[in-house]
Amino acid sequence: MKRLFFVTTNLAVSFIVLVGVKSVVAEEFHVSPVGTLAGDGSREHPWDLTSALAHPTAVTPGDTIWLHGGKYKGSFQSKLKGREDARIVVRQIPHERAVIELVAHPQLGTTFLCYGAWTRFQDFEVTCTNPQRRTKIAGSWPSDLQRGSIQCRGSHLQFVNLLVHDLGSGFGCWSEAEGGEIYGCMIYNNGWGGPDRGHGHGIYAQNKESIKIIKDNMIFQQFGFGVHVYGSGNAFLKGFQISGNAVFHNGCLQKPGGQTTGILVGGGAPLEDVFVEDNMVYNGGLQIGSSSTAKNKDVTVRNNYVTGLRLFYQDRLVFEENTVIGGWPVLTVYQNEGDSLENHKINRNVYYNTQPKHYLFSLLLGKERNALFLKEWQKRGFDANAQVHDGHPRGVNVFIRPNLYEPGRANVVVFNWDRKPEVSVNLKDVLKKGQKFRIVSARNFHGPAVVSGLFNGEEVLLPMRHVAPAQPVGMPEYELPEMEPNFGGYVVLAE
Repeated sequence: MKRLFFVTTNLAVSFIVLVGVKSVVAEEFHVSPVGTLAGDGSREHPWDLTSALAHPTAVTPGDTIWLHGGKYKGSFQSKLKGREDARIVVRQIPHERAVIELVAHPQLGTTFLCYGAWTRFQDFEVTCTNPQRRTKIAGSWPSDLQRGSIQCRGSHLQFVNLLVHDLGSGFGCWSEAEGGEIYGCMIYNNGWGGPDRGHGHGIYAQNKESIKIIKDNMIFQQFGFGVHVYGSGNAFLKGFQISGNAVFHNGCLQKPGGQTTGILVGGGAPLEDVFVEDNMVYNGGLQIGSSSTAKNKDVTVRNNYVTGLRLFYQDRLVFEENTVIGGWPVLTVYQNEGDSLENHKINRNVYYNTQPKHYLFSLLLGKERNALFLKEWQKRGFDANAQVHDGHPRGVNVFIRPNLYEPGRANVVVFNWDRKPEVSVNLKDVLKKGQKFRIVSARNFHGPAVVSGLFNGEEVLLPMRHVAPAQPVGMPEYELPEMEPNFGGYVVLAE
């Protein structure tokens, strides 16, 4: 009897262990443009996208939902809910092209609306093919134009390596969407033109809890701003990591030669716990704070490479190791009259004064305007170890950002001040020797490769010739700015 009891107990334990193992095995499900609600999510009987995003009972934390190639037309709402230790992943099948084409819906409007939590959306494309890009109605909500956007209202959602283009705005990530991440995305040609201004930003974000990450994206050619972390005095602008983004030529769709701020972080509400680091901004500049006198605290701006920079109303600021290129003034700092500057740590920055006979710094203290050369700036306690150069930079600056979610992929950004016909790019930290690769222009991701081949371990010569960009939807003849050979944004892709 004792022996029988011992065996039975072990069988029970074995059964419990097996059940536990089964519960943590991730499942894979399939979605197709020809899938149906009656499907079971198998490859042979896939779901339609609406059904898959509604969180079918078969989907559990840790599972992957694969999107097969083709067009998914409509407006969609995700309610998928994973766990912190087991995200649900919605991902494009490798080597296929899944495109979500937003079309107006009577209840949802025109949007890809993301609720739920702990879900990653990866690799696919979101766009709108409505050719209307202009309206005679001023303001942010014209009744005659709906282009849609990705609206993030769930917690800890990730958007990774997406192509997001030709929408009304790229991403809207709001305060109720706690934390979350926008990573490695190509965000371009979004927005519309109104009689008042260009509308629609690449990323419009607010945050209240946790840290919201905006990292390693290419953000360019919107009607509005590139990154717009902004809101009224009632909004929350707390907890941001904005790093490694390449931001260029935003505002150019409103009018040829137009330009808006590349990255704006600040609004009516004070900033708090904000890190802006390692970004590259070409034609547009960086602005921290806004014309509102909200006091921003615990803001770190470090190691950015930007053309133009303004700092508004900081209480506690770290501003170090940045490279700022511009004419009078190279750097503008706004403070309220009587504000203490003792909490600011401003040092080891590099400034290129493209108008050498003019002052470098503009320091505004209320109504008092101070135009300062370097020595006067240093007497204020700033930049004891600064470097100042007259004119534009010389040489070539190459920035390589390996992708954290896809081995063999990286963003490459080139400031080619010497206008060389080709530049050397070191991809040893991206590719393996003998690996097949191609490099494409960010402005024409699906276009022909700029260079391709087998990686031999040596530096790759990247031609800095003009690449025809993908034209904005509805604007086939619009004159987009030329970049090469002065500047280029590229993506390395392993094959």
